Amino acid sequence: MAAVPRERSGVASATTNAVRQTGTTLGIALLGAILTTRAAQRLSASLVATGTAPGIAHRATIQAVTLHTFRAGGNTAVLAHLYGLAFSSGFRVAMAVAGLTSLAMAAAAFGLGPTRQPAKIPAARSATPTASS
Repeated sequence: MAAVPRERSGVASATTNAVRQTGTTLGIALLGAILTTRAAQRLSASLVATGTAPGIAHRATIQAVTLHTFRAGGNTAVLAHLYGLAFSSGFRVAMAVAGLTSLAMAAAAFGLGPTRQPAKIPAARSATPTASS
């Protein structure tokens, strides 16, 4: 706020808050999309690996990931367990992306921050008497 004139500080504050809110909203949406995509991929692959037909695995994945129900084909306990593993996998990927993004933004902020010139230190005066004294 120190970079704007006093009469514009309200506008600057409102803009800062709007950008922060927009960034938070987009970040949450992006991380949710990453989590859901990874969980769906992992669950579908796990179901096919256990012998579930691909069509049934696809329907079960959609129901589990989007509706949080476990009705489509197969053993419900196994599906619930695989769903938990898939969700955990998606969460780990989303949090890794969030962490790496935070580190990248911190590095960018550090590099783009205000530059400070080192203070000029006056030359020290000699403590020894000169020949003229």
